[in-house]
This record gives sequence, structure tokens and C-alpha cells, in this order.
Amino acid sequence: RHMSIYGYEKDTTPNLRNLENALIYTRAYTNSGNSRASTVSVLTGKSPLKTELMSSLQILRGGDSFDHLPAILRTLGYVI
Repeated sequence: RHMSIYGYEKDTTPNLRNLENALIYTRAYTNSGNSRASTVSVLTGKSPLKTELMSSLQILRGGDSFDHLPAILRTLGYVI
């Protein structure tokens, strides 16, 4: 509610405003209550319930630890 890109009177998001052809969502929902599980979900395409990554103390195990975007890109020759 304090972002000028959504109508706030102060210019709080000048870089976002300058993006051309950007999509601006007025409603977005996360699939987890914490950033780590949400980020892993984006990279794997799997829900936190499937990966069982619900807290910051957990890690990906089994096939999930290799079945994610960075690993797929690495096998295609991409490097960080």
C-alpha cells in the first residue's frame, strides 16, 4: 500500500515505474508463509507440501535436491 506503482502519492518505486511492458499484479498470493519455501517452490515448480520444506531448518532431500531450475540449467551448460 506504500508503493507509488499502485497509486501511493510519494514516489517510492521509481525503478518499477520506469519498466516498460511490465505486468503489475494487484493480487498476488504466496504458496508458503516463509520466503525460503516460496523460493524453493518457484525453482522446483513443486509445492512446499510436496518438497516438505516448511521451515528454515529443512533442506531438499532425495530427487527434489536435484530436480530444480539451477540444476537443470547446469546440465544444459549454463554457469553462475
